[in-house]
Amino acid sequence: MNKKILITGGPGTGKTELIRGLEKKGYNCENEIVRDITESEQKKGVKQFFLKEPIEFSKRLMILRSNQYNKPQNSDITFFDRGVHEIIAYLNFIKIKYDNYFIESAKKLFMIKSSYFHLGRISILMIMYDMKVLINVNKFMKRL
Repeated sequence: MNKKILITGGPGTGKTELIRGLEKKGYNCENEIVRDITESEQKKGVKQFFLKEPIEFSKRLMILRSNQYNKPQNSDITFFDRGVHEIIAYLNFIKIKYDNYFIESAKKLFMIKSSYFHLGRISILMIMYDMKVLINVNKFMKRL
């Protein structure tokens, strides 16, 4: 069984650096895919796709992140740079109304039963279903 661990946090908190460090240590990691959407749209002349079309951007991202999370992994542990729950958080942050698609899509991946605790510089929200774990990186950890 593959344990899935999401690395999450605000912009610039060190999520991608942590993922790179884990990769260097030989862990299986899935990288942030939002850049793929952004770069694709920038090639078409759209500078800020999320701000221009937040719902379309978010739907594409939901599909890509869900596919990424559901694809078979060849290791015991896989770390993910961000998760689908953040799509909803960003839409809420910019105060955009959205339909139930986003909530239902996120529910398919994460169950509600959970526990929260704090360890030093990392806050951990443990999803008690299918061994899924969500790690919120508040500050970049210099040690892995």
